[in-house]
Amino acid sequence: MVVGYNEVRLSVSNYPMTFPTFPHLPQGGNKMLIELDSKNTLRWALRYKSEKLYLRFFSLLVEYEKISHDDMIYQCDRGSKHCELVENILNRIIPNITKRGMSAAECFCLLSAIWFHDISPVFKKKSRPKDHHYEYLNSYGDWSLDEPFAYAIKQICCGTIAEFPKIEDEYQIGDETIRLRFLACLLRLSNWLDLGYWGIPHEMLAPWKTTEEDIAATLLKDKFTYEVNIDSVYWTIDVSLTPNPELFGTVLAEKIYEKIGMRIKKEFDLVKAIFKSQYLGYQEIAVEMRTGDKSKRPIIQPSMGKTISSRSLPPTPYKFLDYYEINDTAIYFGRKKEISRFLGHISNNKLLVIYGESGVGKTSLMKAGLIPRIDTTIIPIYIRCTDNPCAVVKSAIIDQCKISLDNPEATLLEVFKHTETKKCMIFIDQFEEFFKRSERKVKDQFINELMECVCTSTVDARFVIGIRRDFFVELGSYREELPELFSSAWELLKLTEFEARQSISGPSRLFNIEYDPELLDELVKDITEESNLIHPIHVQILCNRLVETLDKSALKDKLPQRISYQTYKELGGAQGIISDYLEASLEQFPAGKKEYARDILKMMTTSYEIKTLVTSEDILMTLKINPDILKEILSAMVEHRLLRRIRGKSYELTSDYLAKSITEKWLTDKDMDIKTTMENIHVAFEDWKQHRWLMNIPRFGKIYLYREDITIEQEAFELLLRSSLKFSFPAWYWAINIPRERVVVIITEMIQQVDVEGLQTIVEMMDKDSSRIVGHLMCRLEDPNPLIREKTAELLGKIKNNKAIDALLSHLNDIDWRVARAIGIALGKIGDIRAFKAFLTRLDDPDWRIRKASASAMGMLKDTEAIDPLLARLNDPENEVRRAVAIALGNIGDVRAFKPLQRRLNDSDSDVREAAVIALGNLGNIESFDSIISKSSDPDWRVREAVAIALSKVGEARSLDPLLEMLSDSDSDVRKAVAKALGLLGIKKAIEPLLDKLNDSDWWVREAAANALSGFGDPRTLAPLLAGLNDPDWRVREAAANALENMGGQNAFDALLQGLDDLDWRVRKASIDALGRLGNFKAVEPLVAKFSDSDSTVRASIATALGNLGDPNAIEHLLHGIDDTVEDVQVACLSALRAIDRKLYKRSSDKWGK
Repeated sequence: MVVGYNEVRLSVSNYPMTFPTFPHLPQGGNKMLIELDSKNTLRWALRYKSEKLYLRFFSLLVEYEKISHDDMIYQCDRGSKHCELVENILNRIIPNITKRGMSAAECFCLLSAIWFHDISPVFKKKSRPKDHHYEYLNSYGDWSLDEPFAYAIKQICCGTIAEFPKIEDEYQIGDETIRLRFLACLLRLSNWLDLGYWGIPHEMLAPWKTTEEDIAATLLKDKFTYEVNIDSVYWTIDVSLTPNPELFGTVLAEKIYEKIGMRIKKEFDLVKAIFKSQYLGYQEIAVEMRTGDKSKRPIIQPSMGKTISSRSLPPTPYKFLDYYEINDTAIYFGRKKEISRFLGHISNNKLLVIYGESGVGKTSLMKAGLIPRIDTTIIPIYIRCTDNPCAVVKSAIIDQCKISLDNPEATLLEVFKHTETKKCMIFIDQFEEFFKRSERKVKDQFINELMECVCTSTVDARFVIGIRRDFFVELGSYREELPELFSSAWELLKLTEFEARQSISGPSRLFNIEYDPELLDELVKDITEESNLIHPIHVQILCNRLVETLDKSALKDKLPQRISYQTYKELGGAQGIISDYLEASLEQFPAGKKEYARDILKMMTTSYEIKTLVTSEDILMTLKINPDILKEILSAMVEHRLLRRIRGKSYELTSDYLAKSITEKWLTDKDMDIKTTMENIHVAFEDWKQHRWLMNIPRFGKIYLYREDITIEQEAFELLLRSSLKFSFPAWYWAINIPRERVVVIITEMIQQVDVEGLQTIVEMMDKDSSRIVGHLMCRLEDPNPLIREKTAELLGKIKNNKAIDALLSHLNDIDWRVARAIGIALGKIGDIRAFKAFLTRLDDPDWRIRKASASAMGMLKDTEAIDPLLARLNDPENEVRRAVAIALGNIGDVRAFKPLQRRLNDSDSDVREAAVIALGNLGNIESFDSIISKSSDPDWRVREAVAIALSKVGEARSLDPLLEMLSDSDSDVRKAVAKALGLLGIKKAIEPLLDKLNDSDWWVREAAANALSGFGDPRTLAPLLAGLNDPDWRVREAAANALENMGGQNAFDALLQGLDDLDWRVRKASIDALGRLGNFKAVEPLVAKFSDSDSTVRASIATALGNLGDPNAIEHLLHGIDDTVEDVQVACLSALRAIDRKLYKRSSDKWGK
């Protein structure tokens, strides 16, 4: 409320003026608000113009005068020192500054604003600014476009108020000062009504003086009281005149009313044209006169505002949790200030960003506040933001402007150019979806195209964007691309007490409803927050509930009704109504349908606590509900205004506030995680449809964790299967939920993209149908990665399909020996004679490496036809070839090789002698025993080690004594091999010697002895092994842990659990590995508890052990392990997850896709 001119009350809304972005200001200082607590409207006009001048002035000071930031902050104080400082600076530098961007007129406006920092003392003292300020104006003949404004201010400040109308008639004021005309009207009107009080001579009445009755009216101020109320939203002035009782019904009073009415109408006629032509918020300006009941309070009420066509009122005065639609304008109250502010901004700018808390009314403001009030020549286009706003905006423009485009890839600017002379204002609501769902590429595209439209002058397209406050900061990432985003941003706050009262009383009056005065006061008090603001949702919930207590028939006919204070108290007051409204709404459903309604409401929220669209098909798929019952429940929920129907079969909550309440009251942490999971799937699916992007690891974890709790369509299952195969995720669960034939299609598409693990999974999934993918699999033999080629050969050998032979043969000379070996093995498994012939040919190759690979491959083929060719190469000059031939002969196992191998026991190369011993052991005939024993004293320890291994295969009881004798060999590797051989023999006579070796000087011998003892299952071995876990040497503890795995039983299990806390990581690892192989699910919890071990090798072992156990309870912990900082742990966790997935779901493949 602005009070001035003594008894004249001018009610002018305070407009905070926001500076555009100012890069020279220090951080936090680029936005200054001028508080308009003025004592008259003139200062408002000065401040309105000077807001931009301050900015330009300070910018020039920084650039040319090197004024520091600190000085500038000091100047922004706008106190008396500030006025003096700025004035002195202006006086000094104005000759230069006018050459650098500020006109003389602008400098004068700035000086005027400084002088009238507090204008009331100027009027009170009847003083004026010094004349030297205006010398600057006279020194420049070429004025800027702001000349009329500057001259008008000059005349008001230095001349008289009475001169203002003449100045306004003489000059056409620019677009930026439209409000000044309105203020001029106020000044003239208020001055005219109270001329006598100011003591202004009557001769100053010209150019207003018309008749003696006008002058008489001004002299009758003691006979009248009056009030001038200004509505700055609808640009209305209500002049309320109340004559003293002695004037009621007199001729003089009637004449005065008539003359005043004519004068007021004339004043409005002077300004309405400029508003209609320049201000987007007005379609038509009308001046209406209304005289109230003379016996009470005569009122003359001219109004200047948009004429809205009459529409029937909605069924109820309040919207409850729903937003206001365009046809709800008549009942939309409480946002006049914001409507005026936002319409004023978008009238002079191409972009307006409205941000505010969820539920504060951004959608309602757009639909019922702004759209109905824009000019009819402008096409309003309202859209809800999606994950691709560019496409949605273009589609809406094409549809509503009825244009056609040849280029489907046209930019927004190109689309707007096709609208020709049509003007569009695009309202983009719920812009937070832009950040939640859109990929960066899509976001960048929209911002760039929006920037083109905002910055160009070729099209008149304006954008109004609504976004939640908590997402508004996300716009900061586009500050450089589109700085207008911030300079055009306005916050929509909650309601003030006055606005809340308007939003309550305004709609109720239209329905002839009255509130008890004490009720209205109590209601507003109860819902006022600590910030002294009121949430619009609380107003709607309370008032809607109170209206529900009224007679429905009387409400429909708009008969007078009253809401009592007693009713409010009986309902529990504000707290009772707000806290119970959701449960109270559900109580209206029958018992069998209430839980369905609750589950439906839970589906309607997102993890961001906002509403989301859900189709009836989604609900049917998730809740498995009868379609007829669902239809009935949805209709009831729409009727109760919990849901609204969107485009036929889609539904959403009526308010984000309702979504927040549902989240807080009903949703558990798991529910929220599942919602996040569903949203991730939706985003990933959209990425797949638009860009063919597969899902990556960060999104996968929670999705797999809640795989059995989510309800998704087959296409989403297919995407998850593709992603799992591509990135080595567990894939079986997704596969069994897809029809078998679709799985085959996906596999054939993905087989060229997957890695080693993916290939393994694919072959497992195809199982008996593997022959269908042989052709696709053979192509991977060309892969540059040797691991892929090796795995491909291995899998082709497993499939054993003759179609693969030619491809395998063509790659038999692979540069990587491991690949060549794998190909040889595969060909051997397939058993085609062509493979044998191919190796036979290569056995005489000049390259010894090829000869070696061929010999190894022929040994893997195990074809007896290879004996003679291999025997021929047993004398090869290359040691490596002779060794490979010996091993191959042993693998084939034909006795014809005995004598030649026996001769090789005396080969000059120890590696060949070692191979000969191993080969003779593989032959396993009686004659081989003596030959093997003969090498037990070979000078090379590797040969002696081979002897121990071979004896375990050929001698059985005969081998015991030689092995016991070798148990004292000087080389620890030999003793280790002997201990292992004794364990393989399993003869209990070896237990005592092995127990002695638990004290061997070398730890690997003790480890081998412990492992050997564990296989006997003899009670005598348990106690030493358990004691070994407490040995001071970590190697002994590790060996004991490895050995206890084979012992089994509760004692061994408990001892291994003890090993999890060992100080040495190797002992912990051995205990973990043993527990994983024992297969006891009781080990899962202790293993999981150690997942935070400081050693990455231990963490990887835990993952492997959990995979071996196969307990689904370990899945969540393994998913967390995927985020480990060490790659080996990540790989182990993925491998474990695949193992559990395979164990859980592979057996379900017999019901594939059913």
